[in-house]
Amino acid sequence: MEIKLEKDTANKLLNRREMILDVTYKGSTPSRKEISLEASRKFNLKEENVVIVSIEQVFGIGNSRVLIHEYASEAAKAAAQKHILSRPNKRGKGEEKSTAEAK
Repeated sequence: MEIKLEKDTANKLLNRREMILDVTYKGSTPSRKEISLEASRKFNLKEENVVIVSIEQVFGIGNSRVLIHEYASEAAKAAAQKHILSRPNKRGKGEEKSTAEAK
């Protein structure tokens, strides 16, 4: 997976950094967790303060455009919308099947 920075903006009002990334990959689209880890490593971000807002995919091409917000603190993160914060905790379809098979 290769990540390139398209745009980096500081939003002082909401105390966050907004980044648009171009992610290139082979095979299936990487998970939010994988993108978060790789972006944290590459751009020196605190992983616990990174929230992936959206992943826009192009059909047939191993390329996605990702919008990431990095909050300066947990207090600033409280301003984020709750449904966006809950996304990394949701299970993907593959994880639900493997959990059911384990029982």
